[in-house]
Amino acid sequence: MTFSILAVSTSETHRHLILSTLNEHQVLLASSSHEAFHYLDVNPDIDLIILDLNIHDGETLLILDGLNSKGYLGKKKTIVLTDPEGFKQGIGIAENDNTDWIVKPIDSELLKIKVGALIKSLDKNKYAVPKDQDQIELIQRALAESERSKTVLLSHLPGMAYRCNYDSHWTMQFVSAGCFELTGYPSESLLHNRDISYNGIIAYEYRDHLWKEWERVLADRSLFKYEYEIITAGGERKWVLERGQGVYNQQGEVEALEGVILDISDLKEMEYDLRFNYEHDTWTGLYNRRYLVDLLKRDRNVLKWGKNRTCKYKLKYCAVFNLDLRLSLQSGAD
Repeated sequence: MTFSILAVSTSETHRHLILSTLNEHQVLLASSSHEAFHYLDVNPDIDLIILDLNIHDGETLLILDGLNSKGYLGKKKTIVLTDPEGFKQGIGIAENDNTDWIVKPIDSELLKIKVGALIKSLDKNKYAVPKDQDQIELIQRALAESERSKTVLLSHLPGMAYRCNYDSHWTMQFVSAGCFELTGYPSESLLHNRDISYNGIIAYEYRDHLWKEWERVLADRSLFKYEYEIITAGGERKWVLERGQGVYNQQGEVEALEGVILDISDLKEMEYDLRFNYEHDTWTGLYNRRYLVDLLKRDRNVLKWGKNRTCKYKLKYCAVFNLDLRLSLQSGAD
């Protein structure tokens, strides 16, 4: 007998693992709070919720808060997939007969056993009558609406979403349609390095720094955030902000990287204009006294010198001493 299961996970790998493990049942997959609550609203007879939690992921915590506030947790049979840190903290889920836990990495056999145990406790008579055609069509419409919502969301992203290999080329397994507007290359050109790798688009001076930052983030299993420049198909340099995270298999190895790359060129231009106006004279365009003061303060804080040594901008110690004195007098007057 098949049962209706809602699996909620922001990890594509985990969603596929759950689907393949429980293929004898009807499994609905949700990757966001919007999808999860939509399925629960249109399918009130869902038997079991499998909730994949990542305490470092704001979206999964949002899902948890919503399920708690709407009263689903504790009433519906629920299996919570969590990392050891989240399991130790308890993450705000009360223990009850309807809730069970699995500590990641996910063991497929253990998942089957726990699902079977929870399903056995359900009232079997409730499922003697097969679902009618209207309910099947309702589920199909919900799936279509979910796909439409994701497509609309990605189309309005000022950049692109991606999934790539953890290799020196950043070989792309998936890129959203925003790839063309961001890079000048169609999505197909980047997929599996057909015409160019994503590493080939990154400005050369950032490539080593980017790799080292990903190494650090993956070792800590933390979130990735980095600003750098890319060179588009037309030769234009663009500033981008990349945010992402690693996807790990059951052995804890990096399986892929997932995230978004956003165009922040306009923000960088505004930042440059503000900095220029702060450091330059409005009429002449030359560096102003504020710039000199900041320069001396940086030297004073960074360099350690003796009385007869000069700082890296060839200014004598006495100049810095006079600056300190003047700043102290101004501070006292204030």
